[in-house]
Amino acid sequence: PRDVDQMLRLFDVACRLGIERYAGWFLDKLAELSRVQTSRLLTADEFSALHTVSMATLLGSDELCIDEEPLWSALRRWAELGASSKCAASARGADIRGEGPELSPEAADIPVERKQDIMSATWADVLRPLKRLVRFPVMSLPFFAREVAPSGVLTRDETISIFCHLSSSAPSPCVATAP
Repeated sequence: PRDVDQMLRLFDVACRLGIERYAGWFLDKLAELSRVQTSRLLTADEFSALHTVSMATLLGSDELCIDEEPLWSALRRWAELGASSKCAASARGADIRGEGPELSPEAADIPVERKQDIMSATWADVLRPLKRLVRFPVMSLPFFAREVAPSGVLTRDETISIFCHLSSSAPSPCVATAP
């Protein structure tokens, strides 16, 4: 497969329609692409346009071969686009279920009086439902501290837990090795 945008678009349609056989086939092709064209996959216009269901399917794949730090940056762009499209939809009075990535599968059941809060969602609010699919412990400590911890995507306890893991797994600079 050469056209990353086309593969992402077809994968997105198959996921949205619940056609698991085709979604799985396109997911396999995207996994192949992730091994050789990672930056093209993460920067593709269609990656930023994926529906939440499609993004969750993609992130949940064991075959996807992408480092977590570039993935986090791409997810942030995706979520920023989702948050800005919700604000634009709000300004036009559009239905929140029809534009951009959804906040969660339960978005359709939100009372009318809460829709305004949803429309003013931040990128962190858009990304939060997918956080369980991101492998934070494999990020570098400096990246996590600079990019993820202050984002508000994780709870305070989750952030502390990951900091503890990252700091305990980091090699100690004080240990000298014998020649």
